[in-house]
Amino acid sequence: MRLKALYIILLIWAPFIFAQTPVITQISEFDGLPDSEIYDIIEDQKGYVWIGANKGLYRYDGKTFQLLTNQTKRGLSVFGLQEDAKGTIWCNNISGQFFYVKNNQLNLFIDLNQYIHGQLSEFLIFDNKLLALTEKGVISVDITTKKTTLYPDSTLESKMFGNPFVFNNEFYFTHGGQIRKLQNNSTTTGFSLSKSDKIKFYQTFGNEKDKFVIVISDKNEIFKLNGSKNTSLKLPEQLEKSTIVRCILHKNQFWFATYKGVIVCEEKNNQLIYKDTYLKEYFFSKIIIDKNENIWMSSTQKGLFVIPNLHIQKLNDLPNNITCLAKLNATHLAFGCNNGTIGIQNISTNKSTLYTLPITKKVTKLLLHEKSNCLLISSEENGFILNLNNGICYTVPELGFAKDLCWLNENTIIKCVYNTSVTVQIPILNTIQSNNKTNTKITFSKDKIQVNTSTIRAKRSYTCASKNNNTYIGFVDELMLNNTKPIKNNSKSIFATDLENTQHNLWLSTFENGIFEIDQQKVIQHINTTNGLLSNYVTKLKSDKNLLWIATDKGLQLYNETTKSFKNILKNDGLETYDYTDLEIIGTKLFLLSNKGLYVIDTQKVFKKINTPNVYIQNIYCNNSKIAFTKNVFSSEENSFKIEFNTTGFQHESFVNFEYRLKGNSNDWIALEKGVRKLYFNQLNDGKYVFELRLKDENNQYSEIVKFEFEIQPPFWKRTWFIILCLLTLGLLTYFYFRYRIKKAENFKQKELEAAYAKQELIYSQLENLRSQMNPHFIFNALNSIQEFIISNEKEVASEYLVKFSRLIRIYLEHSREQEVLLSEEIKALKIYLDLEKIRFEDKLEYEIDCSKEIENQVIYLPSLFIQPYVENALKHGLLHKKTDRKLNIQFKIENKILVIKIEDNGIGITEAMKIKQLRNPSHQSFATSANQKRIQLLNQNRKNKIEVHTEEIIENKEVKGTCVTLLIPIEI
Repeated sequence: MRLKALYIILLIWAPFIFAQTPVITQISEFDGLPDSEIYDIIEDQKGYVWIGANKGLYRYDGKTFQLLTNQTKRGLSVFGLQEDAKGTIWCNNISGQFFYVKNNQLNLFIDLNQYIHGQLSEFLIFDNKLLALTEKGVISVDITTKKTTLYPDSTLESKMFGNPFVFNNEFYFTHGGQIRKLQNNSTTTGFSLSKSDKIKFYQTFGNEKDKFVIVISDKNEIFKLNGSKNTSLKLPEQLEKSTIVRCILHKNQFWFATYKGVIVCEEKNNQLIYKDTYLKEYFFSKIIIDKNENIWMSSTQKGLFVIPNLHIQKLNDLPNNITCLAKLNATHLAFGCNNGTIGIQNISTNKSTLYTLPITKKVTKLLLHEKSNCLLISSEENGFILNLNNGICYTVPELGFAKDLCWLNENTIIKCVYNTSVTVQIPILNTIQSNNKTNTKITFSKDKIQVNTSTIRAKRSYTCASKNNNTYIGFVDELMLNNTKPIKNNSKSIFATDLENTQHNLWLSTFENGIFEIDQQKVIQHINTTNGLLSNYVTKLKSDKNLLWIATDKGLQLYNETTKSFKNILKNDGLETYDYTDLEIIGTKLFLLSNKGLYVIDTQKVFKKINTPNVYIQNIYCNNSKIAFTKNVFSSEENSFKIEFNTTGFQHESFVNFEYRLKGNSNDWIALEKGVRKLYFNQLNDGKYVFELRLKDENNQYSEIVKFEFEIQPPFWKRTWFIILCLLTLGLLTYFYFRYRIKKAENFKQKELEAAYAKQELIYSQLENLRSQMNPHFIFNALNSIQEFIISNEKEVASEYLVKFSRLIRIYLEHSREQEVLLSEEIKALKIYLDLEKIRFEDKLEYEIDCSKEIENQVIYLPSLFIQPYVENALKHGLLHKKTDRKLNIQFKIENKILVIKIEDNGIGITEAMKIKQLRNPSHQSFATSANQKRIQLLNQNRKNKIEVHTEEIIENKEVKGTCVTLLIPIEI
């Protein structure tokens, strides 16, 4: 009856063997590779990868490709890449040109076209010589002197020279299918083979104590030569049918570059055992192993391929829609898919079997009940229990829709669902006994399984775990212990995304706060990016005894609870992605599930020693102009710099942090953000600087420091010579300044003395003018006239005359105390003076004083006692000698801010007056005239606009009619 209740579910797929290959990264034009047809590849001592391609020579630093060319190069393609003992890169072309790289430029070393004639010459740099193989023999070119020597090999008629290599410090090559060597400046026999097959190529392997040569004939026969030994290696079938191009030895495995992929073999008992073939659809030209054990493979069709880690394998031919994993036992792994399919994989035989459940939606969670050997299956449509002992599968709806499952006790689970968390008790599990087998034939039972469910909390839950009789559930808003106590960190709620037990405690992951270690209800450790995590965004955790695997969005990490240390696996270590949705451990294998497929890691061998990558300065710009690295002295105007830098090595640019400091500005190291590859220093002050750059890798190891030392010279005004010149100039200026001040003080003192003297002289002049105006003749004549009026009993006239005389004397005395007087006062004094003189001339004198209206309305000052002497001269020397018709005309007017005074008389004139003077007293000089001349000189000393006096005769019809004296006095109106 029980058999009738069963029916067999037809298997959709029969068991199949899946392929397992290491993760292979292709570097193509999408990564910036300029050429997909590659002939040669090497890695230099600094970590650069050099590529000889159809379009030329390229240097690859792990991020960018730089083309190096030479204008004299004939053709584009280069071959024969090699590095000499000094670190110089060499290459050649089909045209017979040999090049070397210096200062990041491709330089022509020598042109041997006359010996090569369009054939590609294989060569080596050995013992400071370039040894090139040509149709005529071995050409030796001294690296220093370029002296060229030809060593022919006349023992054989063949022109086929090739395959140079150095073994035990001797130079070997092939000629006519035989191994020859260059010894004592001549060619001789090298190795002898047991067979006479022509040599295709050969290569040296091993260390200094255990060297050997692999020789491959044109019939794919392989010989291992070690000194006198000559061993023939039996080939596997896969190699016998392949065209071998090159080979390498890596950890006891031979890697062959062939026309149809890369074939890997292992040597055992003089036999090569076939292991695997990679990328069999491509033609490969060379394989190299770099210093970080990355395997580089160059192809002539698709560029470069790199295997970063042989111990990270991708499981091919499996469904690409796997959603969850579960360990069944030491040899089997179960997985669920998003279309309702589950699979069981035998990790020992690489066989997998797929089964279709009566659902079409995603399988979300798998959980093994070890005691009964039953697998609990949850999907977005239903739930199942698969008895692995007999292959019977039961439908259990209460197990469906789970985000997470964990065991509470022997037959009860905790289930986290999108809107609640429940316990599901499954009594049948206690009745099933495990036979430790995995049945690959599954049947479906319609028997209903009795379960008991109980709601824990009606709230969205994500993850769950139990430890030491405690339950932990991560809800949407907090982490709960036994559904009664929230677990907090520093009074803040914890939002758990995954829970995992280790030997010691419980660990939980978060989306933004790293991971936490929980002991009972207390957080005892919090780990984030400040103390070891690559990222605070953690997706999955998986324990392996005291080890904890941590999947973050920036890499995979292994944490040791005992040593509290981390080991990291990144993309440059072989990971293809960081987006992992599930982890599972079986023995020494870690299975990683991602959206790109299923991967398996050998946990014992995956961690390879990664050399800290080198850092280098690419370009330096000063004031936006590229400069040579050798320039290190700059002017004060050259003070703005841009420095570009990078690192070498496969994919290192994404996993290192650069730090820099600029000594002379600051001694502190400054960390740069990821991806920053250039720095700007603007408007630096003058001084000496040292720019230092280093990087820190994912294991917190520092690279060597690279430096750029430079000096910005101060502006000329800060330099020593200029300061000395300034001090000298300042000293001279100080000297001349004080000398000038002293001189100025002396001049000022002198001027004061001169001014005092001039003032004194002016006073004397005024007194002299006063004396001239009050000369004895004038006073005597005036008093005589008064006496005559009194005797004549003309009392009123005498009184009037006496009043005028006294007024004139008083005016003269008043004016003598002033430097300047009003023009009106001066005219008033002149009128009184002329009135008195008119009386003296017995009324035989007519005078007229004419002032313009402009003068009448102005306040004008002129030197005191200034005009009267000139009027006196007109009377005394011009009119006195004339008996009748004596006329005197005085005019005052203003022209261009100059007071013009004209004194005209109709006297005898200057000439006649001089004659009379000569007759009477030739040596006499008019006291008034000389006094006035001296006074004018004194007045003009302190005047910007000078006083002028012009005297001329009035001539009409060639007769002298009188004299005109013109006074020009500048005034301020």
